[in-house]
Amino acid sequence: MFQVLACQRGLRFSLRILLAQLISMQRSTSVALYQSIPGGRAMSNNQGKVIVVTGAGSGIGKAAVARLVSEEAKVVAVDLTESSLAWTEELDSVVSLAGDVTDPNLNDQMVALAVDNYGPLDGAVLNAGILAQGDIVRGSMTDYDRVMDVNVRGVALGLKSS
Repeated sequence: MFQVLACQRGLRFSLRILLAQLISMQRSTSVALYQSIPGGRAMSNNQGKVIVVTGAGSGIGKAAVARLVSEEAKVVAVDLTESSLAWTEELDSVVSLAGDVTDPNLNDQMVALAVDNYGPLDGAVLNAGILAQGDIVRGSMTDYDRVMDVNVRGVALGLKSS
């Protein structure tokens, strides 16, 4: 079973819709959604699994990579900048990729890098996300568009490429 861990803040409903749409496409790969919320299922038994992690430069994504590496998984760590991924250089079972998750080509590269280095993809932690200050009334639509692009479109592109 192909596993997807979606850790987006406040987007559980949108992710469930994306998941329902993906499942309804009758794809040959089963997809399971694991959420990082109280009562959510924790990943385990990842020895030898090939997994991509977006938002791997800090926070939940960085912790996910560390956990997966401790469980002997093979990981492609993705974040916006190379400097945010510098911490992965010492890890033998991690290949890093810098870029914007809203770029379809980056998502394709992420999967290709995993397959080329480790073999078929077993899972994805689509964790990249950003926050914007303010609310919909006082905030700029440019900020809103960027948040939606990264937090929703980035996940959809990751699912599509996977």
